[in-house]
Amino acid sequence: MILLTSELATAESGKAKGDHESKAATRLPILSLEAKRHHAELSEVADQWQPDGHSWLSGEWQASLIKLNDAPLQTDWIAAIFSSAKSSQARVFLRDGRVLLGTLSWKDAHFVSPILGRVKLKADHLGHLILRSRSTDGSTGKPPAIAWILDHPQGRIIPVTSFAEKSALICHTTLGTLTFAWSEIETIRALPKGKSEHEIHLKNGSRLVAWPQWKLSGLSTETCFAWARTPTQLAAFLTETIQETPQSLPGLRLKDGSFLHGAPFDETTLWQIENSEIQLPCKTWVQLKQMAAPSPDASFLGPTFTLKTEAQTWIARPRQETFSWRCAGQNWLVPWTIVESIDLKQTGNP
Repeated sequence: MILLTSELATAESGKAKGDHESKAATRLPILSLEAKRHHAELSEVADQWQPDGHSWLSGEWQASLIKLNDAPLQTDWIAAIFSSAKSSQARVFLRDGRVLLGTLSWKDAHFVSPILGRVKLKADHLGHLILRSRSTDGSTGKPPAIAWILDHPQGRIIPVTSFAEKSALICHTTLGTLTFAWSEIETIRALPKGKSEHEIHLKNGSRLVAWPQWKLSGLSTETCFAWARTPTQLAAFLTETIQETPQSLPGLRLKDGSFLHGAPFDETTLWQIENSEIQLPCKTWVQLKQMAAPSPDASFLGPTFTLKTEAQTWIARPRQETFSWRCAGQNWLVPWTIVESIDLKQTGNP
C-alpha cells in the first residue's frame, strides 16, 4: 500500500503523539490513570480542561496566587487538578509525583481556548484540569523518594524519603505480632472492600495477610491504602494488575492466603502414621497438604496431612501443635491448624 504525503504526515503525527502519551504516562502513572478514568490522555502539546459534565477542551491555563488549604502553591508544581461540584476538596497532582488534597483558592485564573476564548475560572467550580506534560515530570528532587504512600484510592500520595532510626513495620497476623525491617518490604496494599486486612509483599517473594500498625511503625499517616517502592506499583494496585507470587518458590501456604517463602527450621518433627509415632527429618519433606477432617468429631485429634517425602507418601498427623519456619531471616512458630500446604520440591533461598 502506498501512502500519500499527507497520510504519511498524519501517521507520523499519530505515532509521535502515542510516544509522548506513553512517556508522560510512565513519568506520572497515577495521573495517567486518573486522566483515563475521565476519558483523557496526558499531552505535551496543550493544557486540557473539562468543566463539570462537559467535553474536554484544549488550550492554556493561566492563574496567579494559588493556595491549597491557605498555603501558597506554585503554579509550576502543578500537573493537574481534579475537583467536583459535589465536594469542596480538590485533588492536586504535582509534577514530582505527590498528590495533595484540600480546599483550592486563587486570586485569578482563566482558560484560553480556540472554541470558548478566554473563560474566567472559579476554584470551587473548576472541574478537571490537566496541564501539558514536561520531560522533568516525575523527578522527585533531593532527597529522592524511597517509597510512596497512597492513603486512600482517591486520596493523597506521599513520598517517603527516609525511615526513622530503628523504625520497622509492626503488624498483627495469624502467626502473632510480627516485625519487619522496612528494607525487607516491597509493597503493601489493602485487600478488597469488606476486609480490614492488608497484604504485605516481602522482597523474598513472601506474601502475608496482616493488620499493620501504622503509627507504631513510624509512618506519618493513620490510614494507608497502599505502600510501594514506586508510583508504578501503586498504579498496579489501583488497576488490580497484581502479579501473584511465582509458583516456583518453595514455601508454606496458610489458610488465610499468606505465602511464606522459606523452609522448616526444626531438624525433625514427630508424626503419627497409622498406629506408630515416627520422627521424620524435615529435610526429607517434599510436599504436605492438609486434608479435610473426615467428621466434625475427628477435628479434636488435630489436622491430618498427606505427607510426601523423598521415599514415599503417608497420611499423617503431627504430634506437636506447632513447628518452626524460617522466612526472611526470622524464625516463626506456626500452628499446624492454620497450614494449608507446604511445597519444598522447588529450589530457592529462603
